Amino acid sequence: MSTDPSFWLDRWAQGETPWQRDAPHPCLVAHASGFGLDQAPRVLVPLCGATLDLAWLRAQGAHPVGVELSPIACARFFDRHGLPAVRTEVGPFTAWSADDITILQGDVLHLGASGLPAFDALYDRAATIALPSPLRHEVAAVIASQMVAGAPGLLITLDDPSRGDEGPPFHVGEADVRAAWARHAVVAAREPVEGQSASEAVWWLTLG
Repeated sequence: MSTDPSFWLDRWAQGETPWQRDAPHPCLVAHASGFGLDQAPRVLVPLCGATLDLAWLRAQGAHPVGVELSPIACARFFDRHGLPAVRTEVGPFTAWSADDITILQGDVLHLGASGLPAFDALYDRAATIALPSPLRHEVAAVIASQMVAGAPGLLITLDDPSRGDEGPPFHVGEADVRAAWARHAVVAAREPVEGQSASEAVWWLTLG
C-alpha cells in the first residue's frame, strides 16, 4: 500500500477493488467457531472495505465492527444488504450502523481514540497484507491495544515470496507475521484450509 490514504480513496472512487469477494472467505467460514460465536462476540475487522464477511459474521451471531477509510465502501456495504445505516460521530470516526453491524469510517491508526469498549476477537484478512512494514507493525500495535486480554485473532496472509516487494497485497511470510505481532500476541502455526488459495496462510493469534 501507499501510506497515503488517497491511494485507497482513489481506488474506491474509480471502482478498482479486485480484493472484493462475491462470497464469505473460506478461511473465515472454516475457522470462525474459534471466536466463540455462541457468546455474541464483538469482532474487529480492520480495513474491511465492503466485505461480505461482515454480514456472514452477523448471521453467525457475532457483532462485527469494521474499520474502513472510504465512505464509498461503507455505503456500498449497507446498500448491498438493503440496510439503512444510521451515521453517528464516534470519536474521530463516522460510525455507520445497522442490524448490529458497524463500520467505523476513518483511519485505523486512530482506533484508540474511539472510546469504544475493547473487542472480543479480531478477524484480519485485509489489514496486515495491505500495509508495508513498518506501518504494518504500527497498526498491529494499535489493534492489539484495543482487544480484551486473551482475545482470539484470525489472521489471513498472502505467503508468496515471488511477489518480492510488490503490493498491495504484500507477501507476508512467517517471519513477517512474527515481526508484526510477536510483541502483542502469541502466534500459532499456520493451518491449511480446503478451498483457499495455495498462497494464503491462516494464523491464530492470542491477543492481550
